[in-house]
Amino acid sequence: MKSISFLLATALFLPLTCMAEDMVFPWNLEKRNAQTYRPIVPDAIAVTAHVEYGDGGGKSVYFDLDYYDTKDGKILSKGTCDPAKYTVQDFSTGIMTINGQAIKVIEWCKKYNDLGTNFYQATPQTDQGLAFVVKSLSDASSTVNIELKGIPFKLSADGFSAVWNNTSDKAL
Repeated sequence: MKSISFLLATALFLPLTCMAEDMVFPWNLEKRNAQTYRPIVPDAIAVTAHVEYGDGGGKSVYFDLDYYDTKDGKILSKGTCDPAKYTVQDFSTGIMTINGQAIKVIEWCKKYNDLGTNFYQATPQTDQGLAFVVKSLSDASSTVNIELKGIPFKLSADGFSAVWNNTSDKAL
């Protein structure tokens, strides 16, 4: 069940009117993810990158994108995609960039189990694309520049290598 992390929840309740820049959180070894949060009063955008296993059992880096309504002290996913445009049998393909390099991605619309809204999710389509993402995050001193669905943002590289290296290559 996908839930909103403590860092995101904390960020949503900070005084949004005085924040002008993205909040970039480092990789969390236990959760195997990193988040970037962009306040755009009264809403917010959250991008989460995480290391997970795909259907074939191999590990990859996944990117989630969601919009949140932060009015009235509530955290409500507004949803970022129309599931009718993405089907399980026919994943869509798209392009994301990392440090200016275009990467082919497989993208789909996923439903939050606990919220009933949808969020966008993507992962590199090719082994070469995944290798570039992993190398970029491993080699960066602090952040990488990513553009996903036309939205540019910085993603922390801090702690990525520990997450990647502590996740087995394949789920048996």
